Amino acid sequence: MLTRIPDTGAELLVLVLQRLQGYNAFKHIRLPPGNHGFLSTLQQESLVEEITSIIRQEAIPLTFDGDVKFLNFSKFGRQGPSFVSLVRDPTDPRIWQKYEEGEEEMFYGGVISHFCGQEPRCAERNNRWALERAKTNVIRWYPVVGILDYMEESLNALAVEFPYFFKGAIHIYNQLRPKKKHQSTSSIPLKPQITNDYLRKALVQEVEFYQWLKSRLLNKTFNNG
Repeated sequence: MLTRIPDTGAELLVLVLQRLQGYNAFKHIRLPPGNHGFLSTLQQESLVEEITSIIRQEAIPLTFDGDVKFLNFSKFGRQGPSFVSLVRDPTDPRIWQKYEEGEEEMFYGGVISHFCGQEPRCAERNNRWALERAKTNVIRWYPVVGILDYMEESLNALAVEFPYFFKGAIHIYNQLRPKKKHQSTSSIPLKPQITNDYLRKALVQEVEFYQWLKSRLLNKTFNNG
């Protein structure tokens, strides 16, 4: 199950899975679009039952992707899938390019809440409980969380953990990757209000979480290497 998070490049990983399903004899299923919000207990149970029913009906291995926050299947007495996801540096200036000049309200929600789960306090900014819950869920349920700026390392780690699904992922990625180099992040100016206020205050724990995920990925890649 790929937890798809906005502004992280997750669609690239979805595209890799879609290309690989024919080669590796599995089926990739996209869950219906959501609003990235929290689900009620009834909605959570309904989604768990829907996914469980699909797994029972299909005769081949499956992968899923969805823009739903972490969902604990065991809470409803069901065996959950292995989760994977993709994140990016929250201070990457390219995230902010889509915001118009003079816009006061920032809508980037970060990634902690997506790993923390379905409780409302998971969305509270700079909430230490939410950060620790996110880390706990990653350790228990996410064998691999990829990093957009380290896609080769991410795909190698996925191929080690899930060889049936990700065999040949690097080859597919090399076919899909842009031929032109991206604009250097150091050459993209940030608005003063973002640099001095938003990044300094709102993203403190997002940066900490990103650095923790990055260390976890690179250490695992090295150890598997």
